[in-house]
Amino acid sequence: MKEVDEALKVRRIAAVIYLLIMAFLMTGTYFSQQEKSKIEQEQQVDEKVEIVSEPPLF
Repeated sequence: MKEVDEALKVRRIAAVIYLLIMAFLMTGTYFSQQEKSKIEQEQQVDEKVEIVSEPPLF
């Protein structure tokens, strides 16, 4: 019975480590996506400002 308990303990530890790794990866992906969308929005605003600030071509 002791071997079964040891195996169960190892499986639980492995499951917790797996969940921690997945949480780390998902959090990193989420923050990366947020940063990308923030940069894209800033670039769009910068492009609009450049278009407005250009003098007319007469």
